[in-house]
Amino acid sequence: MFGVLMLLGVVELFFPRQLVDFWMQWLVEDGEEVTVRPWAYSLVRLEGIVIILWVVTKRQRRMLERRAEQTEGSEVGNRALSGR
Repeated sequence: MFGVLMLLGVVELFFPRQLVDFWMQWLVEDGEEVTVRPWAYSLVRLEGIVIILWVVTKRQRRMLERRAEQTEGSEVGNRALSGR
């Protein structure tokens, strides 16, 4: 799941125009003329940055939680072995 979100964030960051144009072609019926405001691409790029930062933060938290669990588990094991 995080991989898909990261990919979406990267696409939004580096290819906002292509992404918006793709969705606009898919959403609008044939023959309809649609003009996207220039700031829309900047918002898509900003959304990409937010998604990437969220994914990175979430992954770091998970890694820290796993390390803490492993550390706690090894401390409990060491205490049992030492007889405390």
